[in-house]
Amino acid sequence: MGRINLDLMEYNSDDIARAGFIPDTYHTLGFSGGVEIDTDVVKFGNYSFLFDGTGVITISQSSDFDIMGSDADNWTIDFFVKHTDHSGTETYINQFEDANNRWYFYHSDGSGIKFLARSGGELICDTGFGGEITDTNWHHVVLIKIGSIFGVYLDGQQVCYSTMSATDTFAGDLYIGDYGDGGYAFDGNMSGIRMVNANPYGASPVEGLSDTITVPTAQHQLVADTKLLLHGNGLDEATSAIDFSRVDCYSESSDKKQGSYALKIIALITDSLNKTFNKTLSPAKNLTNQNTLEFWTKASRTGTNFRIGLHDSGGTTNWFNVTISSANTWEYKVLDLVSIEIANKDAIDKVIIEITNADALNTIYLDSLFADVYGASAVGINF
Repeated sequence: MGRINLDLMEYNSDDIARAGFIPDTYHTLGFSGGVEIDTDVVKFGNYSFLFDGTGVITISQSSDFDIMGSDADNWTIDFFVKHTDHSGTETYINQFEDANNRWYFYHSDGSGIKFLARSGGELICDTGFGGEITDTNWHHVVLIKIGSIFGVYLDGQQVCYSTMSATDTFAGDLYIGDYGDGGYAFDGNMSGIRMVNANPYGASPVEGLSDTITVPTAQHQLVADTKLLLHGNGLDEATSAIDFSRVDCYSESSDKKQGSYALKIIALITDSLNKTFNKTLSPAKNLTNQNTLEFWTKASRTGTNFRIGLHDSGGTTNWFNVTISSANTWEYKVLDLVSIEIANKDAIDKVIIEITNADALNTIYLDSLFADVYGASAVGINF
């Protein structure tokens, strides 16, 4: 009996791909109060964050959030937001050391959106207010820093401008949906929360507020120098989510080897090292009679930069290094299963993809992963 191809890399959306091969998180998100994953009200994909005016997402202090640390680098903070109401001051995102040392991005009823930063109690940046949101529709909100210049954008149009008078870094956590001390909480939904130490929109904020950027029409894909990327993936009403800022995966419909889709992975330079994508197999697969692990792959980097693991329910993970001979060219790989002890492959319950070299950004594609079969009574198994 020949192999049976049951290609479960036929993921027809990015969120389904991430649920299939779950990436490691980078920053750990802490949920408290009234904040949860929402699967009913969404902008793109299947998820958003729902805040009820009492909740906050907290992320521990990191240099990834030092947007005021230099007057010579670029930063972008953006997200989609849907207000439930417009009562008073509502926090979008904020790094809070104390009231005198912080940066703060928020909306105020009757005034609009504003970014400010304080160092030792002194204002070192204040964009003033602009772009008030008065409805309950989804809106794209962006803060862009180019060197010492700051611009705020609402739905693609610049609405605020400022420059910074000093630099500082803050010994405080990042708060999404709350001021940092329990006040000025946001009531509504947020989606596609991103921080990038770069200018992916190619923005040029000016004092006359005439600059524009292109509003995204789909979920963000991972780009170089991303420091935080929250799609909101999780179970409905769950209080945990993944930060995809170093590794992420996608449904790929245009660049594939067979079927309708392939799996696309992006792994950033340096911090993606040893990050994994994990697929649970239920029920576990018995590969006792399988001789080979076979699949199509291609990558933007040559050499051995990732590996595939087959984890057995007994606790053993069998690892297979994958070597790419030619960049951006599909290659068919056949890996040996014969040498693996039967006890370590008779109940494979997980497939793991691990980044083993992160000297540069790498884009990896995988398609049609299966175990081949020999022998009259064997059955091919595809993951």
